[in-house]
This record gives sequence, C-alpha cells and structure tokens, in this order.
Amino acid sequence: MESALSVRVIVVKSPQAVFQKGDVVVTATVSDHSYIKRFWPEKGCLYIEISGLDSEIEVIAAFQKVVVDDWEQAKDNQHNLVGRCFGAGLFTEKDLYASLPEILLGWKTGSENDEEKIFFNPLGMSICDLFEAYRIYQSAKEKGIGKILSLWEKPLWV
Repeated sequence: MESALSVRVIVVKSPQAVFQKGDVVVTATVSDHSYIKRFWPEKGCLYIEISGLDSEIEVIAAFQKVVVDDWEQAKDNQHNLVGRCFGAGLFTEKDLYASLPEILLGWKTGSENDEEKIFFNPLGMSICDLFEAYRIYQSAKEKGIGKILSLWEKPLWV
C-alpha cells in the first residue's frame, strides 16, 4: 500500500492506536455503532470521517475546527457526526469553521499550527469518487487504454 500511495503506512492493533500514530485519520467503515472516543484525537490531528457512525457524539467537541463539504446537506443527515450533533442541539452553523470550498478558494485557512485538531465530515461518496475517478483516469492514460466519450454536443445550461 505504501508504494501505491507514496505515503508511509503504519499497521496498528486498535482504532485508538490509529489516532496516537497518525496525523491524518480517515474512517471509511460500515460500522453500525460508535466506537471512537472524544479523548482519542491527538494534537495536530486531521480526522476525516467518511462513514457515519464511527464517532461517539461527544467527539465533535475535541476539535478546534469542524469542516463540511456542504452545511445544508450535512446538518440534516442523521448518518454523519455533524448531522447527529446538530439534531441533538450540540452543534450549530455558528460552531462550523468552514465548508470545504471556503478552504479550497482560500477564503479560510486549513491548519494554522501543529497543535490544532480538525474534523472534516464529507457527506456522501462524491469526494471519494472524484479521487478514485482521477486515479482510474491516470492509470488508463498510462496504459493507453480507454475511450473518450462525448457527454453532450451542447451543454444544457448554456
């Protein structure tokens, strides 16, 4: 996996150990229960919860910055941490640091120091699909395979 990703991969024995060893932690499970505890995230941690039920509801309080891809969708989705916290009255739009586009456009900063803990709660799989589609596209280009498709002759929105 290290060679495929060009990053250092560390195998650990427990979910808690991931937070102790990793600067970036991504959960992508189908867990039907919450198992991540509020005290697990270490200083400087970027935690990306792609799956929805991994974190106990109190986990959100461990982070200085909470980021979502889209507030209107995230707040009403009871299958992600931000939506569950919003539904329980523990998190509001005022508590939200930024949306992903605000950071990507430079309107807000991401990490500002090595101590800061940031939680990112993307909704759905679209962000993962984008990265995976790019990887597949690059692989096809390298192998000289695939077919260019025309999605439309004239865009519908023009």
